[in-house]
Amino acid sequence: MKCAGIVLPLIIAGGLFAQEQIAFRPATINQDTVDEPPTVVKQVSPPYPQSAQEERAEGVVWLRVFVNEHGKPAAAEVLKSPRDDFAEAAKQAVMQFEFTPGKLKDKPVGVWVSIPFKFKLQESEAKLEFPQGGLTPDQIARALSSLGIHVQPVRYALPYEHRISVTVDVYRNGKKDTTYVGTLLQRAKEVSMVITCRNDGGKLTVAISNENASRTFPIVELGSHNAVLYQELEDVHLMMNKRSAFYVVAAAVDAVGSIRGGNAEAYIKKYPLVVVLSAELKPKEGNEK
Repeated sequence: MKCAGIVLPLIIAGGLFAQEQIAFRPATINQDTVDEPPTVVKQVSPPYPQSAQEERAEGVVWLRVFVNEHGKPAAAEVLKSPRDDFAEAAKQAVMQFEFTPGKLKDKPVGVWVSIPFKFKLQESEAKLEFPQGGLTPDQIARALSSLGIHVQPVRYALPYEHRISVTVDVYRNGKKDTTYVGTLLQRAKEVSMVITCRNDGGKLTVAISNENASRTFPIVELGSHNAVLYQELEDVHLMMNKRSAFYVVAAAVDAVGSIRGGNAEAYIKKYPLVVVLSAELKPKEGNEK
C-alpha cells in the first residue's frame, strides 16, 4: 500500500462533538504520490475548550491523519499544537470525518493527509453589547452574523404596484449548476426587500421577504468551502423585464475577499462556488394581492 502526504482545507473550531480515538498506526509510511488525493465529504468542527475560551487563547493545530482505503480516518497524530486541549479537541473532531479514498492506478489506497484546525474566538462574542433601550440595527446584524445569519436590506421606490422577480443562480467552478426563481408583490412608493442568508453547517439558505410575503430558496450545499463572503454589487439598476445581478455570495476553502468595483462575472471566474442573486421588475397581474 502506497501513501502520500496531502494538505487538506483549514477547519474552524465550532460545535461540540466527542469520539473515542482508534488506536491504530499503519506500519508502512512513505511519500509516494497518489493519482487522486482524498477529499472531505463530511467534516466536523471541534469544540472550543472551555479553559481556552476563559483564557482568550487562540491558535492552529496541525494533525497528520491516515485515511484508509474506505475513506475513514484510522489514525491521527499531532504535528503541531499551541495547547494540549486544542490538540485533543481537533483529534476528536477529525476521527468523525469522512473522505473519498485516495486512488493509485484507479485503486483505493490509504493516504496520510495533513489537516489544520484553527481555533479563533469570534469578534462578536467579545465586543457585542446589549445597551438599555434595545439593540441598534447594526448590533442585531452582528448578533445574527455570529449565528451564521446574514441580513441585507434592499430599498427602492416606484409610484405603482408591481412584482419583483428574484433569481438565484448557483455557479460551481465557473459553470452554472442550478437556478431558482421567487417572486414578491411590491407596493407603491417606498419599497424595502430583505435578503437573508443562513450558513448552517455548510448548508446555505437564501430567503427574500417584504411586508407582504417571503420566499425561501432550496438549500445550497457549500461542501468544504468554509470561507463565505456576502457582497452587494455596485451600480445596480432594476429594470422592467430585464434581469440585473445585484448581490453575490462567494465561497472558497480559504479567505474570500471582495472584488473592488466588481460584478457577478468577476466573482464567478475567481471563486469555486458563487451564488448570484438577480432581480427584474414585472407588472402586476390582474387582481393579484
